[in-house]
Amino acid sequence: MHSSTPDLDLFIGESLNLTCSSDGNPVPRFEWKFNSSDILIDDRHTLTRDNRTLRLMNVNLDNNGIYICVASNLIDGEITKVSSHLTLNVRQREPVPTHLFSCAESPCGITESCTESNGRPACTINIWSPICFLFVFLTIVFVVSTAILIIKQKKKIKKQQNFEIWMPSFDGLSYWTCTI
Repeated sequence: MHSSTPDLDLFIGESLNLTCSSDGNPVPRFEWKFNSSDILIDDRHTLTRDNRTLRLMNVNLDNNGIYICVASNLIDGEITKVSSHLTLNVRQREPVPTHLFSCAESPCGITESCTESNGRPACTINIWSPICFLFVFLTIVFVVSTAILIIKQKKKIKKQQNFEIWMPSFDGLSYWTCTI
């Protein structure tokens, strides 16, 4: 059996030719086994005329297992057998997404901009978004600080009992004292 490794991975639906070779005179007889049982020949498992090549078509998970090629020959009146094996691992392909996002359905975050390249969206950081957030934050801090200062100033004025007002009059300056 020609194989660089004793294990082979295939995906469901793929096909494979397993070829066994052995030298001898007379030419050896070949037989194939799957998990130690004879292989049933059907439309998915075929053999060449000399049984050297086993063709597996449209493999599925049922094809997982050990494939053994046995070559036998008659030497000095006795049957001599040699074998080689290969473990086949059939896997299911990862599903291909049927829906690719576009920038209209962007998965980008709030600080990212979406651009399309080769029909695929790509998210990049928009430098103006963090600057905008900083500006809004500083504006809120300024408004809150100003409101606190105004409230404190009003409380300070209310605590004063007397205040003076100087007002000009026709006869000079008048002095007024108010008590609250």
